[in-house]
Amino acid sequence: MKRVWTQLGLRCTLHLISSLMLVTLVALVASPAEAAGKERAICVGPGAQQWPAVHGGRVVWADNRNGNWDIYMKDLFTGLEVPMCTAVGDQNAPAIFGDRIVWQDNRNGNGDIYMYDLATATEWSICVEPHTQADPAIFGDWIVWVDNRNGNDDIYAFYLQPLPPAPAPLSSSRLGSVPASGTEFPICTHAASQQRPAIWDNFIVWMDNRNGNWDIYRTDWSTGDVPVCAAAGDQMFPDVSANRFVWQDNRNGNWDLYMYDVATGIESPICTEAANQQYPAIWGDRIVWQDDRYLGGTGIDIGMHDLATQDESPICVVAGDQSAPSICDDRIVWQDYRSGTTWDIYMYDLDPSWGERQITSLPSGQSSPDISGRRIVWQDDRNGNDDIYMYDLASATESPICTQAALQWYPAIWGDRIVWQDYRNGVGDIYMYDVAAATESPISTYPAPKYNPDIWGSGIVWRDVRNLNNDIYRYNLATGTESLLPTEGMCMWPTIWGDRIVWVDGRYAPPVIYVYEFVTGERGIATGAGERRLPEIFCDRVVWQDKRNGNDDIYMYDAVNSYIDTPICTQAASQQSPVIWGDHIVWQDNRNGNWDIYMYDLTTGTESAVCKATGNQTVPAIDGDRIVWQDNRNGNPDIYMQKLATVSFDDVLRAHPFWQHVEAICAHDVTSGTSSAPPLYGPTSNVTRGQMASFICKAFHNPPTADFSWYDPGAPTFTDVPRGSNGIYDDPETDGTHIFYGYVERLYQKGITGGIGGGLYGVTGSITRGQMAVFMCKAAGKTPLNSPTPHFTDVLQTHPFYGWIERLADAGSWGAYGPPTAGTSPTTFSPAATCTRGHMAAFIQRAKEWELPVK
Repeated sequence: MKRVWTQLGLRCTLHLISSLMLVTLVALVASPAEAAGKERAICVGPGAQQWPAVHGGRVVWADNRNGNWDIYMKDLFTGLEVPMCTAVGDQNAPAIFGDRIVWQDNRNGNGDIYMYDLATATEWSICVEPHTQADPAIFGDWIVWVDNRNGNDDIYAFYLQPLPPAPAPLSSSRLGSVPASGTEFPICTHAASQQRPAIWDNFIVWMDNRNGNWDIYRTDWSTGDVPVCAAAGDQMFPDVSANRFVWQDNRNGNWDLYMYDVATGIESPICTEAANQQYPAIWGDRIVWQDDRYLGGTGIDIGMHDLATQDESPICVVAGDQSAPSICDDRIVWQDYRSGTTWDIYMYDLDPSWGERQITSLPSGQSSPDISGRRIVWQDDRNGNDDIYMYDLASATESPICTQAALQWYPAIWGDRIVWQDYRNGVGDIYMYDVAAATESPISTYPAPKYNPDIWGSGIVWRDVRNLNNDIYRYNLATGTESLLPTEGMCMWPTIWGDRIVWVDGRYAPPVIYVYEFVTGERGIATGAGERRLPEIFCDRVVWQDKRNGNDDIYMYDAVNSYIDTPICTQAASQQSPVIWGDHIVWQDNRNGNWDIYMYDLTTGTESAVCKATGNQTVPAIDGDRIVWQDNRNGNPDIYMQKLATVSFDDVLRAHPFWQHVEAICAHDVTSGTSSAPPLYGPTSNVTRGQMASFICKAFHNPPTADFSWYDPGAPTFTDVPRGSNGIYDDPETDGTHIFYGYVERLYQKGITGGIGGGLYGVTGSITRGQMAVFMCKAAGKTPLNSPTPHFTDVLQTHPFYGWIERLADAGSWGAYGPPTAGTSPTTFSPAATCTRGHMAAFIQRAKEWELPVK
C-alpha cells in the first residue's frame, strides 16, 4: 500500500556569472565527507534550462530553447524528454507531484497558474485572475501560490476537482450535501506581503514581512497563521516535509540554515558556516541547499545534511554555479552553469543501484511488508509472537519498532510514521510510531476490534466494529481528532491517499468499490458483476482484485481519464493484491503455478515479471521505484525488494533492444558511455580494439582469481598505445599516457592479444565479431570447442576462429542467461562483421551472468 512522500523544491531568482571555466572536482574548503552516489546530466540544451523540480521518476524544468520559457519534463524510467507546455509567453517556476505539474504562466499578459495532468494528457487553468499569480507549489490535490489580486502578495490555494461520480449512479441514504469541487481558498491575506509558499500534507508555510522583516509563518487548516520563526534579521525561502520546516536565515549576519520541528517544538541550526547557505529544500531526513563555501567563495555549489546521521556532504562541487536544488527521496536536481555559457539541469542519485535484494534472512517468518522512501516495515515472529520491525536502506540497519508481548500485525508506513494493529489491550487497537521523534503513540484504543490500518500524511484510517458493524474511522494527526466516516457500515480494506479513502463496500451484492472524498462525500466507482477486494489508490487511480471473469483479475478505475473500469491483467490464472504508485501497478500472479510478482506500466502499456523465483512471492507493496514483497523461496517467509532501474543514457531508452544489457554493464562500472553531457552510450557505434580492452578488463576483473586491473609494465609494448611519464591516465591527461594503455598491456600480459603486427595494437581499429569471440572466451578462461558439427553455416571448421565461436555459442559452457551469442540469425554468426557497442553490452552481460533490470 504505498504512498508518496515528497517536498516541492522552491524556485529562486539567480544571477548569471560572466565567465567560468569547467574544471574537475577540487579539494573542499570545509572537507565534509562526499556523498556516495552518481551524477548525471538531465538536460544540456539547446537553450537554457532553469528552476528544476523532481518527484518520483520525473524531473521538470523551465526551458527557453524555443525563444521563450516553456515547461519540459524528463521521465527517468522511459528516458523520454517531453514538452509539457509550449504556449505563447513564458511558463516558468514548475512544481510536480505525482501525475500533476503546475507552473506560473503569462500567456494572458500577467502571471497565472496552470496545471498539466500526465494521466489524462490534459492542461488545466487553475487561476487566471487579472492580477499576478506566481510561485506555485503542489501536494496531493492542493495547489498553493502567491497572489497579488488584493494589491499586495497573499497566499491562495486551490483544491483540485475530486473523483467524479460513477457512470451508473448509486443511491445511498447517507450521502451528504457537499461544496462544489475545484474550489479556491485564500490562505493568508494579511496587509503585508506573503511570498514563497510551500505545502506538505496539512501544512502550508511561507515567508511573511508583517513584522517589518521577513519571518516564517505557517497554517495547518485548524490554527490560522502561526509564526514558525520571527527571529532578528530575515528568514526566507521556507520548505516543509512532514513536521519539519527549513529556511535560510541571516540572524548571524550571513545566510545560514535553520529548521523547526513541529512534533518536538524545537528549532535547530542546520548549517551556520561562515559562507552563505541558501534556498533549502527538504525531503524526509535530507536537506539540500546551495552553498558558496566550497571553492573559496568563487562559485555556488550544492550541499546536503542528513538528519538521521547528522552528516553533511557536498553533492556537487564544480566550477560554475549550481543552484536552486530540489529533492525527492534519493534524487537531487539543480540548475548548473558549469558549461560557462548557459544553465543546464543535472541530477545526483544518492542510490543509483537497482535490482533484487534480500532484506531479511532469519529462520523465523517476516511478512506483510510495506515501504515508504528508504524505509521498509514488516510483521516479524522472531521473538515468538508477531512484532513490527523496520529496515533503513540508507543506513543498512534494522530496528525493532514494537516488540510488545502481544501481537502486532499489518504495519503501514508513510514518511516517518508507522501504524499497525496491536493486541496488547486484548482487542485490536491502532498504534503509531514516529521514527523522527522516536515515540510510540496509541491512535485508537476503544474497547472493540480494529483492523487494517493505513496512513497517508496526517490521516490514518482503519476498519472498526465498535458500532457492531464494519465502519471506517479516520484519525487526523494534525488536529488530534477521530471521526467516523458516514458510510453504510459494511466496509472492508480501507486505504487512503490525500483526502480520499477507498474501500470495498458490502451494501450491494456483489460488493463494490467506494471512495470517500472530504469535500464531496462518498460515491461508488466500480460496480457490476463479480466480487471486488483489496483496493488501492494513487491520486485519481484506483486498482483492485476483481472476480467478474470467474477468477481474480486486476482492474483499474481512472477517475479523470475514463470514468470506467479498465482491465490491467486478465490472465486465466489468478492475479491478486494489487498496489499502485504513479504509472506502475504491481500484483501477485500464479500463472506459472506458484505466486510471482508482476508489474504493468501505464506509460508504456507493457507488462513485466518483477520476480519469478521458486516458492511463492506475495503481498507486494510499492513506493517510487522500489517494490517489496513477502517471499518463501528459502522455506520461510522473508522480505525481498526490487529496485527498478532508470535510463542511464539518452540514446538507449527503455524501449531499446539492448537497454537491459547496457544498464547491466553500466551498473558494474564497465562503461560510463561515450559522452556525459548529454549522457550517451553509442549503441550503434563500432567497438574499437582500444574500447574492447577496456570492456574486457573492467568486466572480467575479479581479484584475486582474475586480475584484469590497469597494468603498467614500465615501457609500452605497442607504439600506437604510448606510455607517458607515469603510466597513469588522468582525466584530463597531462603526461601522454594513452587512455587504454593499462588495459591493452594487461591483455598482452595475459596472452589474450599480440596486436596486429608491426609493433602495433590497432587501438583505433574496429573489432570484428570473430575477434570479439576470441577476446571474450580467453578472458573468461574458456578454451576452443572443436565441435564436430558447426553451429553456423558461415563459420566452418576451417575458419581461424571456429573453436572460439563454437565455445561462445555453446549453451553448456555458460550460465543462466545462456551463451553470449545466438548469432545474427539462427544459422549465421557473421564473423567478419564489426561488433557494435550494443552487441558488446549483450555479450558481456550474458557471459558474466549479471542480473538484468526489470523492463
